[in-house]
Amino acid sequence: MRVLILTGEYPRIGYMQAACFVNERFKIYRENGIELNVYAISEKPSIALKLLRYLRKIKTEDKFTRDLTYDTVQYKFIQFRQGIFHRFFHYEKYGQFMADAVKRRVKVKDYDIIVAHIATSAGWAAKILSEEFNKPYVVISHGSDIHTSPFLAASLKETVVEILAGSRASIFVSRALLDTAKNLGYSPHNAHVVPNGINPGIFNLKDKKDAKTKCGISDSSICIGFVGNLMHVKRADCLIEIFRAIKDAIPNAYFTIIGNGYLKNELLRKSGTLKIDVHFTGSLPQEDVASYMKAMDLMILPSRNEGWPCVVLEAQACGTPVAGSNCGGIPEAVGECGIIIEDGADFIHRFANESVNILKKPFDPEVVNKRAMEYTWEKTAGQEVEIFREILRTSSL
Repeated sequence: MRVLILTGEYPRIGYMQAACFVNERFKIYRENGIELNVYAISEKPSIALKLLRYLRKIKTEDKFTRDLTYDTVQYKFIQFRQGIFHRFFHYEKYGQFMADAVKRRVKVKDYDIIVAHIATSAGWAAKILSEEFNKPYVVISHGSDIHTSPFLAASLKETVVEILAGSRASIFVSRALLDTAKNLGYSPHNAHVVPNGINPGIFNLKDKKDAKTKCGISDSSICIGFVGNLMHVKRADCLIEIFRAIKDAIPNAYFTIIGNGYLKNELLRKSGTLKIDVHFTGSLPQEDVASYMKAMDLMILPSRNEGWPCVVLEAQACGTPVAGSNCGGIPEAVGECGIIIEDGADFIHRFANESVNILKKPFDPEVVNKRAMEYTWEKTAGQEVEIFREILRTSSL
């Protein structure tokens, strides 16, 4: 089976592990005998569009333009030019621009199936290429392409529904994400729910007892951590207030934040104002993230929305329970090895109080780890491989 993979998720400059949740899939695909090529699609803004973004103080993300290999997977980069006129007056042609860019570099006819990660970018190109070359396509939706982007414009909402409906299979990482797609108007005749997984070679219980020492944390401290991008959707703006409330109840609490984002300076300022010590690590390789997760007594994830947060199962694989908000796919990911806090009034203090309660009645790390091991990438990505095979089998009948 030859698979053409188009992805809107890929390694970023300074944040290579941004692609880990698709990268792990690709490795499992290969292990199952799939011959694949991965093409990362991104826009190349015109000088005029760059100037407009500069004037509006919109940060332009630095992106790779040359092919690279990350964790044994080669990414071939395809950029399509995007100008102000196209962006604001001919948005309906956005997908065609991407598809044309792919055709300039890829012999689509040589592949058996097209697999697109992210409905609003790669999925759009996949739909157009599928129609032109008579190839089946699959869309795998991860989060913001369903719960955020379609709500930015009515025309985009309609386009996303068409992309999902036209695929041979639409895969969602959580039931919550599928429900959101239904609310957009999508009819789930071709829907599958396949959650993200974990790499047990990295996230496990090995050396958990020595993890605090390795991370420079006192064994007598109660470690509470957050792992993720420091963004509004992650509710990172509330982290310091949550930590402060926990500290008032647990004087020996130690707090760490793993990740970067545009809210970091605000969090640093708040930590000084509220007089609370917080260890900011910045972005770390997965192996180092695992060490901190093993050192944590509790990981918190108060996000405003999520598809299926990989960090939940990764923390649980390290024997660490999770306190999360009742948003998106978080409750599904947390399961019975943690606690879920309803969104709403007085959220910060309720979240902190429930976090304190769970710390007073610790979970057995072995039990928490066992639950996470039900979701290895071998199992979850393996389900996707079976979906691809079934599509090709029925296509040949």
